[in-house]
Amino acid sequence: MAEAKGVLVLGEISDDELSLTSQELLAVARNMAGSLGEGVAIGLLGSSVEGATQQAIAHGADTVYAVTHPSLEQYQVDLYLTALEALCRETSPSIVLIGRTNDGRDLAPRLAFRLGVGLVQDCLEVSVDASTRRLLANRPVYGGNAVAVVSCEYTPQIAAVRPKVYEPQEPDPSRQGQVVSFPVELDASQ
Repeated sequence: MAEAKGVLVLGEISDDELSLTSQELLAVARNMAGSLGEGVAIGLLGSSVEGATQQAIAHGADTVYAVTHPSLEQYQVDLYLTALEALCRETSPSIVLIGRTNDGRDLAPRLAFRLGVGLVQDCLEVSVDASTRRLLANRPVYGGNAVAVVSCEYTPQIAAVRPKVYEPQEPDPSRQGQVVSFPVELDASQ
């Protein structure tokens, strides 16, 4: 991949609206990107994502990648995985955040494997070490009796963050951002 830059949120859409978990991830991504001096992007998948693109910008995304294809209308792990892998390879983010939702639990480990990197699962808190520019993640260990701080060594650094651990930012409808169409080639037989 090219030189990694920025924070990419792998967003989810529910009833043509940006999901609450995606709004939370955009809030934490804004903080992380501020520490890195880089931008925040979000990838939205579906057959049509227009309704959620402006919401994503209002909640903090600088760039929205509209990953559209008729086969992405309903969640199907192999099709979504192929589209997300293509997005990550094309955009080369330094950090990828995904919600630990039902879909996220399914996609995150598979995406990390395809990209040849590790994954920090079940994160309670994520941040950036300013000196190393590496992702730091707090996650429960020993059945939740302790919290470990984990850092990532390879890029992109991928973290699956628990829903409802961050507050979403108040939406700013006047915020400006860029919507980039990202069509993907998918084989419906997958």
